[in-house]
Amino acid sequence: MWITSIERGPFANNLYLTGPDQGEECAAIDPAWAIDELIELAASRGRRITKILQTHGHIDHAIGVNEMRRKTGAQVYGHPAEHRLFQENDSQFLAMLGHQWEPIALDVEYQDGDVVAMGLRADGTPDAFRVIHTPGHTPGGVCLLCQDFLIAGDTLFAGSVGRWDFPGGDGAQLFASIREKLLVLPDDLPFFSGHGPSSTIGEERRYNPYLRMSPEQLGIAGRGKYM
Repeated sequence: MWITSIERGPFANNLYLTGPDQGEECAAIDPAWAIDELIELAASRGRRITKILQTHGHIDHAIGVNEMRRKTGAQVYGHPAEHRLFQENDSQFLAMLGHQWEPIALDVEYQDGDVVAMGLRADGTPDAFRVIHTPGHTPGGVCLLCQDFLIAGDTLFAGSVGRWDFPGGDGAQLFASIREKLLVLPDDLPFFSGHGPSSTIGEERRYNPYLRMSPEQLGIAGRGKYM
């Protein structure tokens, strides 16, 4: 599987395109901003966007989803526990950004362990993402795992973790998700987050300061670095 990204928007979001080695299709991950640019980037690779895979429903990851669906015909995938965010989101925050929220209807609801088929690898074998439900940053946050890398959304960052002080966030759930579902993956597995640089699972296991703190040090109302 290949992956490419651009950083756009007022919160410096990483917007990803990813797809199999063979074929004309690809997926957009959390396409909140620069929709036309993403579509053009896919076309420059001889690809068309047929899937929109949401790691979660926060505004900075989802504000452009309906625009991309209208312009590409792509199907929107997300976890059903994000229903409130996909339907309502934060109108006050949107007003500050000069936007209005358009509710998002999911075409496909995915659950923990589901597989999203992505086409064929260079050797002709099937490629796919496995859905890993990682609640804590939001109730329906997910990470997406393929053979080559992990899409971590806002669950885990290089040197940080997702915030848990927004409505629906839960610090205990977040750290359980990271320790029980992500840190069990291979050390050399690269991952790509919703903000900031990429890293590897082993790098974060060894050096991420948030993963070395006790619950008392973190504090019940603490938060990570990014949105």
